[in-house]
Amino acid sequence: MRVLALVRRAFRDLRAFWAANLRVADEWRQDRRRLVRYVLLTWLIDALALAAAAWVAEPIRFHEPLSLLAAVVLISLANALVRPIVVRFVIRYAVLTFGLLSLLINGLMIGLVATVLPGFEVGSFLVAFLVSLYLAVVNLLLGLVLDLDWSDSYYRQVVLELVRRERHRTGETRPGVVFVQVDGLSEPLLRFAIRTGNASHLSSWVRGGSHRIARWDVLLPSQTSASQAGILHGNNDDIPAFRWFEKSSGRLLVSNRPADAAEIERRVSSGAGLLVHGGSSVTNLLSGDASRSVLTNSTLLGVRGVRSRDFFGFFADPSTVFRTLALSVMELLREFNEARRQRLRELEPRIARAWPFPMLRVAACVLLRDVSVGLVLEDMYRGVPVIYVDLVGYDEVAHHAGPERPESLDAVAEVDRQIGIIARAAGSAPRPYHVVVLSDHGQSQGATFRQRFGRTLDELVRELMAGEPEVLAATSDVEGWGHVNTVLTQMAGGEGRGARMARRRLRTRGEDAPDALDQTPGPVDLEAAPARQAGREVGDQDVVVAASGNLANVYFTGLPGRATWEAIGVAHPGLVEALASHPGVGLVLVRSERDGPVVLGGGGMRRLGDGHVTGTDPLVAFGPLAEASLRRLDGFSTVGDLVVVSLLDPLTSEVAAFEELVGSHGGLGGAQTEAFILFPSSFPAPEQPIVGAPALHGVLVGWLRDLGLRGTATGERA
Repeated sequence: MRVLALVRRAFRDLRAFWAANLRVADEWRQDRRRLVRYVLLTWLIDALALAAAAWVAEPIRFHEPLSLLAAVVLISLANALVRPIVVRFVIRYAVLTFGLLSLLINGLMIGLVATVLPGFEVGSFLVAFLVSLYLAVVNLLLGLVLDLDWSDSYYRQVVLELVRRERHRTGETRPGVVFVQVDGLSEPLLRFAIRTGNASHLSSWVRGGSHRIARWDVLLPSQTSASQAGILHGNNDDIPAFRWFEKSSGRLLVSNRPADAAEIERRVSSGAGLLVHGGSSVTNLLSGDASRSVLTNSTLLGVRGVRSRDFFGFFADPSTVFRTLALSVMELLREFNEARRQRLRELEPRIARAWPFPMLRVAACVLLRDVSVGLVLEDMYRGVPVIYVDLVGYDEVAHHAGPERPESLDAVAEVDRQIGIIARAAGSAPRPYHVVVLSDHGQSQGATFRQRFGRTLDELVRELMAGEPEVLAATSDVEGWGHVNTVLTQMAGGEGRGARMARRRLRTRGEDAPDALDQTPGPVDLEAAPARQAGREVGDQDVVVAASGNLANVYFTGLPGRATWEAIGVAHPGLVEALASHPGVGLVLVRSERDGPVVLGGGGMRRLGDGHVTGTDPLVAFGPLAEASLRRLDGFSTVGDLVVVSLLDPLTSEVAAFEELVGSHGGLGGAQTEAFILFPSSFPAPEQPIVGAPALHGVLVGWLRDLGLRGTATGERA
């Protein structure tokens, strides 16, 4: 009975799919020239490509020209009618193989046509698969030459129509909102990209008057988990960095580990986040209390693995999967060429862009981008009221190439293109949508601390303490592993044969799958497991240095609670003063028993309690919000005994990251604290400067209330 029910449901889905085909075809007939042009162009290109293949490869044969034309037509029909049946039953495995199975299905369709059509032969299934691969390459190149938009293809419209039919008709006419977060893009660089043409869609909005740009200032720490906690939940207290150590539990928290992201959200959520009441979270760290979360770190361990319905629209399209795979190869080659160009030109500052970064760039700039945008389009066609998506490609490239380098600006251009796709989809969605674009922080450039001074910060601390006690580092050069782990965790978290296969592949050193996926690969010491270093627990006399960009929290586990300047001085005489006077250090924040929180620099000290300065003010170079930002950070129960911020070059505004990243964020200095929000001109402009992510949350919630998507301040139900 269960099998019969599954078969009935599958064919019910297929009936809806075929009905969507007819509906889209009927809509396209209203513009006959468009329909005829699309069909004839597709068939002509495929026919010429197959004729060329038959001329070169002997196993492929056509007995007459009519057989060639019939084969092209039947392959198209098979992809439209038969292929969905196969995809419906194997979609979970298509997801687990990142779409490679979809290419095999295409080959199966070609082999099927060769079997039933006299006069057309391919010899074997292997040849049929190669033909499908070849046709996909031809169509991809055609799309690139003609600058065709994958989201506007006939087949993609069929998928979106299918999604739209799933939505219950409620007569909803209130506009929805799509929030697109461009991870790591600063407000000054956005304006530069608009001027140079690297953000053509956003430029047309701003120049045409439909949207306005406002800056918002990011308080410490200037990184994604703190910003998203503030933006999505209105609360980012006690998040002192991207990664931090908690003395009370002996636990290291890393924001992009699913278990830690869930813990962060538990602490900051009041249950009334930005996406409550039917919203959708796509590829974020935190969910904003969304009703539906896909590829969102904080909810990964709470969902039952891969849900095929979440990815059907992406993997059901016969052109999308190969397009993504082909663009992945192109992105990989592009990365090798750009890294080589930096080396040949001896560009400074730069870092080695070695493995695994090239693959992480592919994941962020192609795979996650295409899947994310596809999921957003499907949410729009379902009529989801509020959608929040994080596009991470620019941030990943900028970390390794530099935030203002040509390849980073190219990444901005591609993000702008995806935003254009989302905006165009709003025209055919079942409800109108406003598009709001924002960033969570910026990035600052500079040679790393190790490049400048020949040692890392933890090595410097170890040297200043003469090797006693042990100094443990918690840092990673490859933040993007978190994006990959997000996908892997969702694949391995479910039930069934596919998920069990994924868990077996991902299980390492006898650990359970969720624990293995909590790891952040790369040159990480403590992050290999919570509060561990080289297979042992953190000792009660160790020092933990947790770096996030050019900010680091230093914890003395042998000193209880928040260790004071005086207590550190007794245990390690002269350490604080030596750190503060090092040329690579811009400031050190420490709590004094006598003076309260103080900021030390190489030439002076500032008391945060009353602003009194002795000698040279260490905050003068870091801007007018530095004091308020440090005072707030000092109030966190999770902050380090010492907070170290690197130098800020007064001539170039460059910083010295404690991680091996030429573009960094997390601390102070440069554009990393200068974020933006680009919003429709019909929305009321913020009355006051936006300082801090919680303040931005208030602005966004106010807009949703004005649109009728949120209730009043006391009764939040819309």
